[in-house]
Amino acid sequence: MASEEPELQEHYEQYIQHDCRTIAEVLDDFISTKVSLDHFLEVLPKMQPRYYSISSSPNETPGRVSLTAVLVEYVTPTKRVARGVATTWLNTHRADSEKGITYQIPAFIRKSAFKLPRESTTPIIMVGPGTGLAPFRGFIQERHYRKKQADNLGEAIFFFGCRHPEKDFLYKEELENYASQGILSELNLAFSRFNENQRTYVQHKMMEGDTPKNIWNILSNGGHFYVCGDAAGMARDVHETLLNIIQKEGGKLREEAVKIIEDLQKSNRHQSDVWS
Repeated sequence: MASEEPELQEHYEQYIQHDCRTIAEVLDDFISTKVSLDHFLEVLPKMQPRYYSISSSPNETPGRVSLTAVLVEYVTPTKRVARGVATTWLNTHRADSEKGITYQIPAFIRKSAFKLPRESTTPIIMVGPGTGLAPFRGFIQERHYRKKQADNLGEAIFFFGCRHPEKDFLYKEELENYASQGILSELNLAFSRFNENQRTYVQHKMMEGDTPKNIWNILSNGGHFYVCGDAAGMARDVHETLLNIIQKEGGKLREEAVKIIEDLQKSNRHQSDVWS
């Protein structure tokens, strides 16, 4: 498995990567391998900090930070139950006000360029399926706060997607309430498992009806475009859909559409918060 020969590396990919084996499982399988504790600790990689988007507004909920994350738990091919390190730890350290239980959570807050425009009247488009809605929940709460301060709000379109409206529609009542108050101009929902015969994703909702024309009008008038979520799939598809909208609604060649998106990114009017 340590060989650099391509045909032998396939064994490593199957035994380690595909089967999700940990170092402890490997040592259990090869009991003749004797590793001293100091050497064992020396080769272990340092645990990296987990970064989460804050899903609340500091103005709307001062002194409180909200997170929106998936509680990871699955069974590996070796029948081991694997759990997310940070999400499992957080889940087992919940406060209980009735029992007087509180926990100190080691955490820190980083500055981020992924934020709302300074002017409340600037129109925005947000695309965030699943837990990708996390920063946008903070955006929406901030817009609610600004409206209470008598600020005029620009248009805000939110594209949210999940599997089923009755199973994983995060913050359903909250989002619908904000839409009814006008904090969100449009709440476009894509449910990929609601209709067995058709899978609908956020990029499909971007192409429905007059939505492409509206997206182009917003971008043409100083609006901002935000994407948060899976880089490999969703973000790539949304990028391609945006290119098609600019070409069709703006009458641009593909090269011109690419240049427009690049200019939006350079001016921070097109921002992405994605993970692989």
